[in-house]
Amino acid sequence: MPLAAKVMGTVFWDAEGLILAEVLEPGQNITAARYVQTLHKLRRALRDKRPGRNKLPERWEKCIQRSGDYVEK
Repeated sequence: MPLAAKVMGTVFWDAEGLILAEVLEPGQNITAARYVQTLHKLRRALRDKRPGRNKLPERWEKCIQRSGDYVEK
């Protein structure tokens, strides 16, 4: 019987419920580019599911602007 592979998931939610859930394929890693892609998806999900409260926290906006890095270089 084959062993189950490890799977990584990312989930964002608030008091109203689920905003975004994402599962990586087995063997995939979270890179800076992948993290930025996820934040873009989160921004779209917020816009669609939480009209009027669709702004990402400033730290995540900065991370997108810096291509996945929280620290300005």
